[in-house]
Amino acid sequence: MDIKDVIVRKIDSKKLLSFLNIELEENQELEVSSFALYKDKIELTPDCCFGYLPKKHFKGKIQTVVDVACHIVKINKDKGIRSYPMNPSFYKAVAFDDLKLLSEKVKLIDFIRYNYNPRIIQNQNLLMKHINDLEI
Repeated sequence: MDIKDVIVRKIDSKKLLSFLNIELEENQELEVSSFALYKDKIELTPDCCFGYLPKKHFKGKIQTVVDVACHIVKINKDKGIRSYPMNPSFYKAVAFDDLKLLSEKVKLIDFIRYNYNPRIIQNQNLLMKHINDLEI
C-alpha cells in the first residue's frame, strides 16, 4: 500500500473535549493534542510518531482503548499568561468505538506533516512498514 492511499480517522479535539466532560478548577482549561487512528490498530501524531493500540478490559468488556494525553493549562488572566505543561497532566482511557464517533476520515498525507523534514520522512517510512505488515 502506498502512503497516499492510506485513510485515517482524525479525532476532532473540540468534540473529544466535550465528550470527556472533565471539570477543572477555576482558571484551568483542558487541552488534548491532535491525533489520528489507523483502523483499530495504530494511534499517530502529525509528526508521524505512532504506537499500537492495546486491548483492555474497559467498561465491562475487552476492547481497543486509546489513552488520550490530557494537558491542564493554567491561565493567569491578570497577566495574560497560559502555562502549558510539557508532559501530559493525566491520561484518560477512551474506547476506540467512542472515538470513531468523534472522528472524520482523512488521507494520511493530509493529516501528517508529509515530507516535512528528514526525521518525519523516516517516521513515515517506518509507519508505512508497520501498516503494510498489518495488511498482509
